[in-house]
Amino acid sequence: MDPAPGKCSRAPDIGENGCEGEWMREARFWSLLDGARAGREVDIEALRTALRGLTDADLEGFDKVLQRKVRKLDSGAVRTALTGNPEVFDGEGWSDDGFEYLRLGIVALGERTYGSVLRDPSELAAGTWKEHKELSYAVQEVLEERCGADDDHPG
Repeated sequence: MDPAPGKCSRAPDIGENGCEGEWMREARFWSLLDGARAGREVDIEALRTALRGLTDADLEGFDKVLQRKVRKLDSGAVRTALTGNPEVFDGEGWSDDGFEYLRLGIVALGERTYGSVLRDPSELAAGTWKEHKELSYAVQEVLEERCGADDDHPG
């Protein structure tokens, strides 16, 4: 059994499908992001505050869902649409990290935007799409606050 929120412990072993009894459901993931939203943007400190109230297992679950969402956006259609957008792509190319941060930015915009982009990546060819690098570190930062240095926390 996982300890109370705010206590450091080993997270349960994660099965091959990436979840242990669905301990971080999609709806909860999106609810945490939406609860931290200030207008269109996710307020990273508000998200960290919400994450601090989760158990270690739920923190790991949130991170797994986030990683899965970002990977799902790693498609040729998404990359092509973004490279066709002059407000996003300057013709110089992206590093792998830069492309990941853009995909994190799409996830940060919420379930509706994320789903819409998955259905029709051409939406990315216009408008402003921002990177959201900080989102990729939110869970790690909360675990480090709770448990200490990288070597000391689960995961």
